[in-house]
Amino acid sequence: MEFSLFKNLTFTASTLIYFTCGFCIVCSSVVFNFFLENIRGYSPLRAGCIIMFSSIMVMIAMPVGNKLGQQLSFRWPLMAGTLMMATGSLLLTQLTYYVTIFNMIFAMCVLGLGFGLGSLSLVSAVQYIPEEKAGIASGMVNAARQLGTCLGIALLVGMLNHNVEVGVRTTRNDAIRIFQTKSFSKNLRKTGLREMNHQFRYSGNSNIDRRIDVSKLRKAAGSINGLSQPSRKSDLYFLYQINDKLHRKNVELRNGKNAFVTRILRVADNAGLTSGNPNNDFDKIVIESGKLRQGDSRLVLGQSKLTTMISLFAQKQALSQALNQIKKDNDYQLTHAFTKTFIVSTVFLTIMVPVSWWTDRDITKKKEQY
Repeated sequence: MEFSLFKNLTFTASTLIYFTCGFCIVCSSVVFNFFLENIRGYSPLRAGCIIMFSSIMVMIAMPVGNKLGQQLSFRWPLMAGTLMMATGSLLLTQLTYYVTIFNMIFAMCVLGLGFGLGSLSLVSAVQYIPEEKAGIASGMVNAARQLGTCLGIALLVGMLNHNVEVGVRTTRNDAIRIFQTKSFSKNLRKTGLREMNHQFRYSGNSNIDRRIDVSKLRKAAGSINGLSQPSRKSDLYFLYQINDKLHRKNVELRNGKNAFVTRILRVADNAGLTSGNPNNDFDKIVIESGKLRQGDSRLVLGQSKLTTMISLFAQKQALSQALNQIKKDNDYQLTHAFTKTFIVSTVFLTIMVPVSWWTDRDITKKKEQY
């Protein structure tokens, strides 16, 4: 390796820019593709169709930038390319789970244009190198790009893995807090805590999109054992309280009527007033009292069932709200893990923008040289 070539300022600056291009390609081909397939759930074909626009822009940018570089100076297309790579990475920091396809394609187009213009640093790197050293200089520049790709994979993917782990842990803690504070039955709370601990456990594999299996939770929510009253914030809380008060009053009324009927039967037995004849007036009183007691029992039983149904419906409603909140938290945390990673790439690419100024000489100096 000819380290003396780095004494040439344009060669050194161009090598750094080509190194930056290798770093940049990781943003689209690795990290962003990871987002599309594992977070948005796109198929490889659909994800490739979106990322493909960056390659199309490279095909457009390179010949246009080469002509501009020959007519003016490679400094300007390379500065524009580095700035556009930084801008494309900045656009990716605005990702949300529900980002539109247009915005994603637009970010890929900007990133592709920047990469295409930045790749002209391979040309600018060797234009002032002696012909006998042009081959080794070209090899050193290509090696710099490979090193940039290796750095991007090591830095960005490693940071993404850490961010995802933090996001999954945060989602798990929030999910556990939700199940601990919601008005759930003991069985549902126990099942929910067990499922959240199992579901949101990041093992470092590629399947980081956590979709909750709600079958066990719904089964636990359908059980009437250990039901609690609806939350005070629930619309069903007032209905539950009114029905519960009516139920207690009817229980008291039923108990009073039962005591009354029991008293009548005792009096009748002691006095011998009952004869077993339905036409007997006192026998009629006993029969009607029994019917009244049966009617009260059915009313109390019906109200008890209504109370259970209200509590059961409120629990299912609260579970649905809890699962929706957990899903939103999960989507936000996973997407935020990617945006934090793209922030790092944006900072790195922005730092490299001033370096592109030294990738070529002024057009007047070039003319004087030739």
